[in-house]
Amino acid sequence: VNGVLVRNGDHAPVRVLVAPRSQQLITLGGERTFRPGSRAQAEVAWSRLDRNTFSSLDEADDQGVGLFLKGLHELPTGGRDTTLKVVLNGSLETFTKDFRFIERYRAVEFERNWNALTVVQDGDQVLADAGVGLRGRSIGAIGYGVETFHIRDRYDGVRQVINSDLHVGPWDLVGTASLLTAS
Repeated sequence: VNGVLVRNGDHAPVRVLVAPRSQQLITLGGERTFRPGSRAQAEVAWSRLDRNTFSSLDEADDQGVGLFLKGLHELPTGGRDTTLKVVLNGSLETFTKDFRFIERYRAVEFERNWNALTVVQDGDQVLADAGVGLRGRSIGAIGYGVETFHIRDRYDGVRQVINSDLHVGPWDLVGTASLLTAS
């Protein structure tokens, strides 16, 4: 008042300014069918998350890289049922700790299935699986697989999975069972 600054309280009338940020994600992928029942997929991704475009500080953690590979091969059994096949499959997903996806891409159940709800997922990650199964038009499908999930210095898990969608006569056996060993 009249050039005299009167202070009442502990707070100043300051408005917090939000720094402009930039997020980019570039992916390149492809799929190749080698013959009927044999195919492979590959995808590589690069991400950049700059939390403050005005500043060049802490730029070392702005960029990350991800890789996804998947393969499937079907082998005919050669029996009376020509649709009966042994199915071999595998996949690998890995990305660096600084890789940032734009929206959630894993299933909602992922953390629950791996008992990783309380695990901070801020390290390099590797998710791999391999499986074998039997599939036919008259019986359905059954399969067994082994999966591994690793977060550097935080989590290691191995999961065994049995999937069943069998239809034999009047009986249907449909379900999934898994056994997880994690540390």
